[in-house]
Amino acid sequence: MPGFNELIAEIEKKHPDDWWIKSRRETESLFPDSFPQVHIYENALRILDSDSWLVLSEKSHLEFPGPRGDRGKYQFFNLLNEALAYEYLIAQELHNIRLMRTVPKKKTPDISYEANGVARYCEVKTINVSQDELDKTSAKESFDGSIYYKLTPQFLNKLDSTIQIAVEQIQSFSPSGLVYVIVNFDDFSLDHYDTYQRQISEFLARSFPALEIIVRVGVLGTHYIRHGVC
Repeated sequence: MPGFNELIAEIEKKHPDDWWIKSRRETESLFPDSFPQVHIYENALRILDSDSWLVLSEKSHLEFPGPRGDRGKYQFFNLLNEALAYEYLIAQELHNIRLMRTVPKKKTPDISYEANGVARYCEVKTINVSQDELDKTSAKESFDGSIYYKLTPQFLNKLDSTIQIAVEQIQSFSPSGLVYVIVNFDDFSLDHYDTYQRQISEFLARSFPALEIIVRVGVLGTHYIRHGVC
């Protein structure tokens, strides 16, 4: 299947003057390796089956022109994260994995697959850095690094609501499935990841004891927190 670069080339034909397209074109001409996440998406997109590629391509063309803000094209990249979950399911040797089109007037999970001959569903969610973190970065002001020592109640509340929404998507089709969450922490250096991992594991065990959840730390990262998954 085509990869990330081919997808962007298709989008560029329709939106040649888009600010992100222009910025990527200019940056790559000077710094070819300035987008390391491209390789991650490239690999994931190339293993999609043809139907799933069409689904993702159609959704991407609709999502890409979204309004510009301090989060850039986050909605577009959140959508591409469905391919990362697809790649994970492939690695688990599951069958009949397909990205799903939205069913009108019905909550729809992102991916369908089969496990032991039973149809199941996966919902993909992304939690990006907080608005507070973006504001601090924009202000370029110094601050106390102790704010990163542990995850805040606000973050855990966000994780809780995100998973609850994912469960609703899945249960509109099936009693059970997999929630695949990609988390981008404010502490991008992950200096306190061990604490984060413990907090999230304890939270999932307490709040979602019977649910299968994968928490992937960033697009580029290799850290995974697996809950209820064999």
